[in-house]
Amino acid sequence: MNPEARYNHHHSSARNCIERCIGFLKARFRCLLKEHVARYNSQFVGSLVNACAVLHNMCIDNNINFIDDYVEPNYGVNINPSIWNNYLLNEAQRIRNNVVNRYFLNH
Repeated sequence: MNPEARYNHHHSSARNCIERCIGFLKARFRCLLKEHVARYNSQFVGSLVNACAVLHNMCIDNNINFIDDYVEPNYGVNINPSIWNNYLLNEAQRIRNNVVNRYFLNH
């Protein structure tokens, strides 16, 4: 198996669990939705996600259910989705290539 195939295998194994966790957090904390986090720098977003994860775990430990019928108000923030998605795609590809080169090239 070549380095890229090994990376793809490991990546897909972890991705499902991570996507479910992110889905739970987004359902409980609407501040994590794309239109909100796009306003912040990546360091702040990382702290925000960590804080939401801690609060989510505290809610689970204390049997606190969340309301899933809340409707998010529209604050008039218009982000061109194609520009944002293109940026994210390019950034993700750059990071992916760095991971492949660093961890999977010589195995």
